[in-house]
Parts: sequence; structure tokens; C-alpha cells
Amino acid sequence: MEIDQQLEQRINIKFLVKLGKNGPEIHQMLQQVYGECALKERTVFKWVQRFREGREDPKDDVRSGRPSTSSGNENIDRVRSLVLSDRRLTVRMIAEELGLGKSSVHTILTEHLDMKKVCAKIVPKLLTPEQKLRRKECCADWKTSEESDELLERVITGDESWIYDYDIELKSQSREWKHKESPRPKKSRKSKSKIKVMLLVFFDCHGIVHHEFAPEGQTVNAAFYVEVLKRLRDRVRRVRPEMWEGRRWILHHDNAPAHSALIVRQFLARNSITVLEHPPYSPDLAPCDFFLFPKCKLVLRGRHLGDVTTIKSEMTSLLKGLREAEFQGCFQQWKQRWDKCIVSNGEYFEGDHIDVS
Repeated sequence: MEIDQQLEQRINIKFLVKLGKNGPEIHQMLQQVYGECALKERTVFKWVQRFREGREDPKDDVRSGRPSTSSGNENIDRVRSLVLSDRRLTVRMIAEELGLGKSSVHTILTEHLDMKKVCAKIVPKLLTPEQKLRRKECCADWKTSEESDELLERVITGDESWIYDYDIELKSQSREWKHKESPRPKKSRKSKSKIKVMLLVFFDCHGIVHHEFAPEGQTVNAAFYVEVLKRLRDRVRRVRPEMWEGRRWILHHDNAPAHSALIVRQFLARNSITVLEHPPYSPDLAPCDFFLFPKCKLVLRGRHLGDVTTIKSEMTSLLKGLREAEFQGCFQQWKQRWDKCIVSNGEYFEGDHIDVS
């Protein structure tokens, strides 16, 4: 029942009391007018008694109420200090430690302190202070070495990764719509297949420059990687002649042992190939790792391809199907990641809400 209608009925009760009507008569009249919305008999009798005793105001009395001390500033500070001392404490543990109700502690955490409990994020490595500093310095150098947009136009980045005949689908890929009464879908625990092939791929902001598959049984060691770089160099000369002239192109790869070996560095020096330094343990700053491989492998997850030939065919089709706009977006995202790394002081930043404006 609306408050205005309650007040209206109380005014009518006051009027009828002044006319000399009794409680049952007034209740019957209210039922005739308001039907199901009429005040209950007990409520009518209560207000009849009040008006007979001389009350004039039909509104409710002002209530002082119980002071809300559980969410006061003092308790908010106590909860904040306790949580910051041990962020793994549960609501129950905090409530017991401070002598507060669990609902009050939960309200303080979520509404007053704007906090929520999350699981730890898996990262490639717990970075040392020196490694964090190197990540930050590399990103700062990339931004300031020259105009960053011009730098991105010159970079050809690459890496290698295993492509499996069967790779487990992500949990999000197995989600299905179901009715409330329907049983939950089930799937068996599986692992990656033993049939796999190593893909080596290089691309720039316009598209794929070169890709190849390592022969079966071949490991990507320094000697093999030099041969790959020779084929990449010839490919750049054919498909990126404007970058080949004046040796304008810059190679970017991570510092895996095969990439940083002496014979590889000697080959790059002899051929005057500039290399963009990559900080250690930084897949989040490698376009292949945060863009190309996840994008292509997502399509293949959960599918049985059958054999190496089919794997190569499917992956080649996926690479050819990527549009130039997607590569442009990848490089712009790479540029944004530099800013996030700098703002994060070299820490891993995936999944964090970072304002780089």
C-alpha cells in the first residue's frame, strides 16, 4: 500500500471519529471505499484510539532509530587495516577478529572499501626488481627511440610455437545454454595429442611476411634458426621491397636461447639486420604471444585434425585469412601495452584495470 493512501485513510478516520463513529463502523466504511487496500482492523482501532485521545497529526511519529555503528568510520578503518595486513582473510575471520557481524563486514568491504576477493593470476615468472626495471626501460626506449608509429611500420616480429592435432578447448568454449531442469553438460578430461608440428611465423603491421613449418623431429636450435632467418631475409626482399631498400626493416623476436645464440647474432650483424631488444620473461610484450598464436589456436581448439598435413593446411588457411586491419590493431595494442608496462613499473599487467590516459 502506498504511503499517500495510508495517510489519506488516517485523515478519513480522524474525520469519522469527530462524527462519533466507532472502530468497527469506520473499518467497514474504509473497506467499502478502498477494498483490499483498506487498513487492517487492528490498525484502524489503533488510530481511532489515538484520535479520541486528542491526537491531531495523522502522520507517523518521527523515529530516532538505532544508530548504525557497525559501518562507522572507526570500524571501516579497523577492517581496512586488518585486510591490508593479510589479504587472504575471510569475512568470517575478520568478523570474529573484530567482533562484528559478517553482514556488516561484507558491507564495509564491498561498499565502503570497494573491494572484492579474487584468485591469484598465473604469470610466466615472479619477476625480480631488476627484470621489472628492464621491462620498463625497454618499453620507454621503444616509445622514445623514434616516432613510435614510424617504428611500428618498420618492425617485423616473429616467433615459433607448437600446433597440435588436438588441443583442449577452453572452458569458455564448452559453455552451452540449458534449461533450469536440464542436466549440466559433461565432458571427459583430455590432454593434448602427441601429433604436433612446429610453426615459425613472421609478420608486420600489414600482414604475414613469412611462415614455415619445421621438419618432423627438427628442434629449433641456433643453426636451424639461422637458416630460417636467411629465408626470412629473402622473403622480405620479395614481398616488402620498400622495407628492404636501405635496410629499413627491424627484426623483433624474444630472447629464447636459439634467438640469442652467438651464431645468430653474428649472422644478424653480417647482414646489417637491426634487432629490437626484447625484455626477458615478457610474452605479454610479444605480438605473437598476445595476438597471433592465441587467435589462430582458438579456432583449432577442441578439433581433431588427424595428421600433420591437415594441421599445416588448416594453419596456413587461418594465417592467410587474417586481414590487414587485424594486424594494424595488433600493433596499436602492442603500443598500448608499452604504456601499461611503464605505468605498472614493469609488472605483469594482464587483467589489471590500468588507466594510461
